[in-house]
Amino acid sequence: MFALLTLAGPAHAQVASDWILDTINPVLEPDTTGAFPWMENSVGSPSIAYDVTRDRFMMVFESRILDPVDGALVGCPQGVWGLGLATSPDAVTWTVEPDPLIEPVPGDGSYFSCVAAHPTILYETPVQDPNGTIVVWFKAEQDEGVQALCGLPTEPSWGCEQYTGVGRMRVPLRPSGTVHSVRIRRNPVISAGAFPSIGYPKVFNDGGTYNMLLTMYPDIWSTTSLTHDAFVAPTQVMEVADYIGAITWVRDEFFNPASVCDDSATFPLASFVGGRDTNFGAVVSGGWGKAISTTGSSWVLGVDSQQEWFTDDEWRHWDIMRLTTGDYLVWFSQADAGSSPKVNRIYFGGTTFTFNNTDVQSKTCP
Repeated sequence: MFALLTLAGPAHAQVASDWILDTINPVLEPDTTGAFPWMENSVGSPSIAYDVTRDRFMMVFESRILDPVDGALVGCPQGVWGLGLATSPDAVTWTVEPDPLIEPVPGDGSYFSCVAAHPTILYETPVQDPNGTIVVWFKAEQDEGVQALCGLPTEPSWGCEQYTGVGRMRVPLRPSGTVHSVRIRRNPVISAGAFPSIGYPKVFNDGGTYNMLLTMYPDIWSTTSLTHDAFVAPTQVMEVADYIGAITWVRDEFFNPASVCDDSATFPLASFVGGRDTNFGAVVSGGWGKAISTTGSSWVLGVDSQQEWFTDDEWRHWDIMRLTTGDYLVWFSQADAGSSPKVNRIYFGGTTFTFNNTDVQSKTCP
């Protein structure tokens, strides 16, 4: 379980004032030109990798392809959400690949027929793909039509609930760095089971073991695998009930445990995890803080927040990358004030704006 660190030590040294955040100028926003109809409504939930082969950043992000009103007509009450890919030479200026990586098709029988969202990305150079590969895990939801199959021999193996679990895809790259192919796993790598809501998977590779932190509402769970797919049954590592009243920004759920490895010699694993008061609806308040760990099986959560907010628009998702200098970069999505449904855009910040690309640490660590 998570412990509580009342006095901030060196591993928790960052505080809110250390972060430099540009919340005015988005680095990625919905397309208004008509060139990318699949990303006209909202973009968010960025996950970042550094492509060491080509000295560039890669971002996988979610996009609302159909608004909820449209989605309801096809059995998708949250709308239809897919995943896109963008690249950048400097972490700020992004070029979007013209085709989405995943564009769900309601009614096609897949476990992501409504939603592929909350991506988490690793860049790898396996022997079979010397040009490089990105591996992406994502939250999946299916359309309501599948409920008619419950109890029948044709019932899908992942069940008939809205949330189906965590999916996975591999995207081998061409020598030029463009997408060669998209290979989506036919079944979730983790099934939601009895959990009413599952999402926010965050993956890092620690010495050959893939570590995943994810939200199974309202708590944070952990699982590991030696491959992209064979994750063991998740175990609970952060329970909201343990922190209510002890940390002001933790109320009724934890979410978005953005993780890094090789963070420090004493505590090599870190997670910048969010907590919020949703009042079981719109967000009333929230924040995110830093948790540290030596092995990933138990964590220590710092009391001090890295950021706090008091609207339903701010800090909806984020991803963190660590620099060899000890600083951090953050990409985050926020919503336009008053928009309904929410229109998200992606912004950039960090504890410094001065860095070299080669300073960025991979999420595959020794």
